[in-house]
Amino acid sequence: MNPIEKRLELLKSNITRAAQKNKRRIEDIHLICVTKYAPIKDVVEAVRCGCYEIGENRFQEMRKKYGALGNILPAVEFQKIKWHFIGHLQTNKIKSVLRYASMIQSVDSLNLIDLINKQAKKINRKAELLLQVNISKEDSKFGFDAARARDFLRRAGEYPFLNILGLMGIARFSDNEDLPRREFRALKRLFDAQNEILKENGHAQMSILSMGMSNDYKIAIEEGSNMIRLGSAIFGG
Repeated sequence: MNPIEKRLELLKSNITRAAQKNKRRIEDIHLICVTKYAPIKDVVEAVRCGCYEIGENRFQEMRKKYGALGNILPAVEFQKIKWHFIGHLQTNKIKSVLRYASMIQSVDSLNLIDLINKQAKKINRKAELLLQVNISKEDSKFGFDAARARDFLRRAGEYPFLNILGLMGIARFSDNEDLPRREFRALKRLFDAQNEILKENGHAQMSILSMGMSNDYKIAIEEGSNMIRLGSAIFGG
């Protein structure tokens, strides 16, 4: 068993234990394999181990890995991959990212929403998005505050070429696990409250709560995350 296989086996055990704490199954948790620092050979190995959802922070890296994996993997394997854009999206990269990404997880402003909707209309395709909420309230992080996220979700129907599937958040890095736990818990409350409103108004509910990275994914799952974004926990470093 190679190092990536070993790490994935350990992750499976950790995810299972964390999920069981709120009576969920490992099948309920989507693992996004974040490849930004990983060499192509390691990404290939991760895909061969079943990591078919890949997250990238930068468009240039997404395009590079898309091309490399397309040349290395058999077509039947390559076509299983779902690409997630998880970094801050510059407005001049929207058109390009929509060509490659199945989902944009880091939609962090109304201006970006307007521009994505316009570009999706041009290509006649609904864009799958998550709203990024700044749960740590740090100036260094992007995202809506909770109030603005609620305001937008009330009028999401005004954007016919967007499919808002859920929320994404990044907790602050801390040795005190109570800090990220509180932030994840707050995002889960927002997620649940907004889904209740959507349900009452006869709209489709959000299905994805993306929170948790290599340093805090167990806490995130315990607090209700159903999508985690892991890089170093898979590739080391």
